[in-house]
Amino acid sequence: MPRTKNITPKYELKVNCGDENLHTGTYCSLKEIASHLNFPYTTITDIFQGRRVSLNSYANCKYFPKIEITNLN
Repeated sequence: MPRTKNITPKYELKVNCGDENLHTGTYCSLKEIASHLNFPYTTITDIFQGRRVSLNSYANCKYFPKIEITNLN
């Protein structure tokens, strides 16, 4: 039997650039967030788990967005 699509929001996404909030929304899966941001799924999982070191080198740039993914449960 095929799996049904998850429709319960489980993750909250916040994208900020400086003091300005660019996007806030709730999503059902990390794949849905990856699709919305046009990022690879592996990058999104790394951001969610706090281990994306390659993005840290750009964190001091003036217009680099801060991406936060939190679990709603």
